[in-house]
Order: sequence, then C-alpha cells, then structure tokens
Amino acid sequence: MRRAALIAALVLAGCGRDPFAAAQRAIDDGSARAAIQAQLDGERQCATLLQGLLPLEIHVAKGAAAPPGVAALTELGLIRAAGESEGRQVYEPTALAKPALKMRDIGMDKTPVELCYGRRVLTGLAMKPKNLASDAIPQLTYRFRIVDAPGWARDPRVTRSFAGMREALGREHVSRDLVMYRDGKWAIGESGIEPYLHDIALDRQYFAPCPPADKTPVHSCQRPEG
Repeated sequence: MRRAALIAALVLAGCGRDPFAAAQRAIDDGSARAAIQAQLDGERQCATLLQGLLPLEIHVAKGAAAPPGVAALTELGLIRAAGESEGRQVYEPTALAKPALKMRDIGMDKTPVELCYGRRVLTGLAMKPKNLASDAIPQLTYRFRIVDAPGWARDPRVTRSFAGMREALGREHVSRDLVMYRDGKWAIGESGIEPYLHDIALDRQYFAPCPPADKTPVHSCQRPEG
C-alpha cells in the first residue's frame, strides 16, 4: 500500500514538472546553445543574387554601363556576361562563385539562386517571457554574428554597391526564428532558419542589380518595370 502511494506521488510529481524550469536549465548549462549552434552550422547565410533567377537577366540600356552592383560582381569574377536575351543582358555565375551559390529546383525553366556570404555564430540567447499563464511551450530568442565571410564579401566594391553587406558583417543581429523547447530539448522550429536580417531594411539585403539610394527605400532601378 505504501509502495503504491509512493509510485502515485512520483507520477504526480512528474506530471507537474515545469517545462520552463527545465528549459532554463538547458540554457544555463550550455546545452541549448550547443543544440542551436549545431542547427545553424548546417545552414549558410545567403542573399538573392541579382534578380534571383537563373539565367540572370538584367536590363541595361544600349551603350550604358552596367549597374554598380553588377559591375562589382563582374570585376570580382563572380559573374560574367553571357550574351543578350530579348533586350536584356544575360549574366552567368562563374566557377569561382559556384561554391557560394544556393539553388532550388522548382520544376520550372528558371532556377531561384542566392549567393552565400558566411554563417551564423551564436553570441547570446534568452528565454522569452511567458505572456499568458496558459503558455505551455518555452521559447527563446538568440543573437548572432555572421562569420567566415569570403574575401569578396568584404571587398570595398561590394560594400559600396550593396550597403546591406557592411551592416550584415559588422553588427550583431537578433534572430526571429521560432525556437522552442520540446521533448526535453531546444530546437529551431519547422519553419526553419529565417534568412533575412530584420534590423536591416529588406531592400538592402539583396545582391540586387543596383544599390538603394541614400535615404530612399527602393532605388529607382530596383522598381518593377511597367
């Protein structure tokens, strides 16, 4: 009888365990940091390359110079001119760029393409406060920096042409990934790693054909045609 009562008490104690306390212990003992960094190590930090689709087709007026960003990538040997198509200049990535490319097959004649320029390293993390008493799943936010940037990403021609690059590599960022504590461990949620750096304006996070003008949300040559 006494044994049965003890077992019942242990079961009740297990049911009443506070997941937030266990989640905080994982933060304090470093296991949360290690788990999240392991996930980040499997991803690269990338941004859309030019207009974002292969083949890379850029509108350049006849006789005009290529937009500054296109010129910078060309001078650094990451892309090269490859003819024309319907009045647009066609560019293609070079062998130098291929290890830094991230492409997705979407079953169409055009392929989404990004240019990768580093990886994330955690610099800190903290538990999100419970907003409601009914909140049952602990969550956290983490801070990070981008490291292991290739030489071309820090080249003045790139940082002048793509203003977001200097900010991306030079400051700490706060992630908006959904990071949850479930089944006794911390992990980035099913939505995956959010690629955008939210403290940098979205139009400054792309290797777009031209840089945004100072104090202008979107540069005129980045606006959709028509």
